[in-house]
Amino acid sequence: IGEVYNNPTATKEERKRWQSALDKHLRKKMKLKPMTRMNGNFARKLMSRETVDAVCDLIKCEKRHEALRELMDLYLNMKPVWRS
Repeated sequence: IGEVYNNPTATKEERKRWQSALDKHLRKKMKLKPMTRMNGNFARKLMSRETVDAVCDLIKCEKRHEALRELMDLYLNMKPVWRS
């Protein structure tokens, strides 16, 4: 799943399989329900430090782990600025 960019011409079935694997993983690790994906509560839970570790389990490359952690740190640091 973490290497989706390697296959930009994936079939619809492959993309659906990747999405269901991600949903299953998030449901198991973070207790997130994918049917509430558009809900604000889902977004709040998804954009947290704990979720970064759950998503990093799906990514093989250590460089991408670090990039994802840095990106989430930047997002969480900017979040109070957006709310003010």
